[in-house]
Amino acid sequence: MQGKSRLIINNTINNMSELLTKRIRHTVLCAVVNKTEKVEEVAPAR
Repeated sequence: MQGKSRLIINNTINNMSELLTKRIRHTVLCAVVNKTEKVEEVAPAR
């Protein structure tokens, strides 16, 4: 039983860190996109 619960805990930690990584990537991506859009707004239209 000890080994099984340890496996479940490890899986949970892996899933959480994966979600966290995805969320961070998503946040960074959104920030980059927003910055790019702002730059395009400021830049004069050609």
